[in-house]
Amino acid sequence: MRFVLVLVLLIASLLANGDVVAETRVPDLQSLLRSPSSTQYETHAPKSLRRSYDEERALPVPVPSVSLFTNWVKSMGLKVTNSARARYWLWRKQSVESVFKQLKLDGGLDKILANRKFYAWATYVSLYNKKNPSKEVSMAGILTNTYGDLKLSGMLEVALNQRKQWKMAAVLARQQRENWQAAGKSADDIFVLLKLEQAGDKLFVTPQLNTWYNYVTMLKKDDASATIASVLTAHYGDEAIAKIFREANPRVKRMRFVKVWLETAWAKNRPQKTLSPEEYFKVLKLDDGVDKLLANPKLETWLSYVGKFNAKHPGQETTVIQTLTKFYDDVDLVKALEAAKKVPQTENIATDLQTTLFSTWIRNKISPDNAFKMLKLNADVDTLLTNPNLIIWITYLGQFNAANTGHGTTMIKTFTRFYGDEKLAKMLEAARHVPNTEKVATQFQTAQFIQWMRDGKKQNVIWKMLNMEKATWTKNRTRRFGTGTRTSTRPTNTSILVVSRFKCAFRFYDRNTSIRTRPRSKFYLLLALISRTVRAVSLAKLFYLKHILLN
Repeated sequence: MRFVLVLVLLIASLLANGDVVAETRVPDLQSLLRSPSSTQYETHAPKSLRRSYDEERALPVPVPSVSLFTNWVKSMGLKVTNSARARYWLWRKQSVESVFKQLKLDGGLDKILANRKFYAWATYVSLYNKKNPSKEVSMAGILTNTYGDLKLSGMLEVALNQRKQWKMAAVLARQQRENWQAAGKSADDIFVLLKLEQAGDKLFVTPQLNTWYNYVTMLKKDDASATIASVLTAHYGDEAIAKIFREANPRVKRMRFVKVWLETAWAKNRPQKTLSPEEYFKVLKLDDGVDKLLANPKLETWLSYVGKFNAKHPGQETTVIQTLTKFYDDVDLVKALEAAKKVPQTENIATDLQTTLFSTWIRNKISPDNAFKMLKLNADVDTLLTNPNLIIWITYLGQFNAANTGHGTTMIKTFTRFYGDEKLAKMLEAARHVPNTEKVATQFQTAQFIQWMRDGKKQNVIWKMLNMEKATWTKNRTRRFGTGTRTSTRPTNTSILVVSRFKCAFRFYDRNTSIRTRPRSKFYLLLALISRTVRAVSLAKLFYLKHILLN
């Protein structure tokens, strides 16, 4: 009997140092989860045996070398179990932490569940807790203190997919959750602890998400869905989390289940609120670019939403243009609307929106001159007629004059204020010789001549304005009429051409009397007779003036 006890002690001593190859057996996992109430291992040994431990404790037994004793144990075919090692540590009253370090289990977490020494330590923790029910130790707690919650939960999630490790991993994962609950950790605390708020688009490939999901369902058995929705929305927002759910494609089957469950919980329990038109504008992604705005089919949905929102929230009304100008610059917006007017599918809505935008400009007291500068039409007189923004400005001018009867202005007045008579006159004359601008240049030149006549400018004033001498004008007459057939000579100087055209127009325009006519045909004689009546004088003047300028 004494020999057996000595042998057991020697074997246990060697095993305590981890030098004997021991048989690895996974401890009873259910016993690790149960809280022990008594030290059952003592009841199995007779009192005489327990007394023998005390008697033999002081015997001077010589200890053989490690290699010699190990070979001797193997030669006898003996096997030492984890239970025997654990009993020896318990007999020596070693702490769980010291045994953990003695077995060098603090050297790395990656393969710890494949280490046979870990299961010997797990057996010891079970026996220790039975022996000390008031001082129970959690394996997960020691692992957490050594490696941290984040690394431990990640390792456990991987081990749960391993056939030989999942049982122990499940025990440790449960202990970890129980430790969090005992420490009063909320679902949001653990979400941050596991750094899930930083996962972003990789949320569903982050193993710790399953850990958090299991903790929430344990912590909030009856209200887990609402808690999940609240935490996800708080950290990501409705739009971002919706995108994550939409694009997620978990590779692990367990995570696919978690995705479905979380998405369902979030959809049913997310905080509901009425979105403002600006918020809904962003949800529909209408802020991606002004060029795509009018062609986006979601614009109609948003316009309908604005109408319903204004009807349900009196006092909080907003306009379509107010929202559009919050996201886009006025000039960029009006240019996009002008382009959309040329597309049949968007012509009507673009016209309506542009009219509304111009009405906003008028209310904000934006004058035609200010709009001219906003559209950068004042940069270069030579490119004025080919600038695509000119038609936008002309449209605004018409709407401005209609809204300000008696206080409007004309295109020529605005052009003259920015460029001056001389530069404008020369540009219009030059543009008349370009096919693409001939028609519009002729119209503007006619308007300029009429404005000069209304201002009472005579031919000599125009000569002086264009820096021309009367002798030059006399030398370069622009029209000569021979016998029977009309011929004309066009000088190359632009200023001379302008004066020539103005002289022809001025000959038939008298500010104080009537049109002076030349009896070249019965038609013009008829116009002369009509012009004698006061009511028809203006019509005759303008009609004949246009005829002269266009020929």
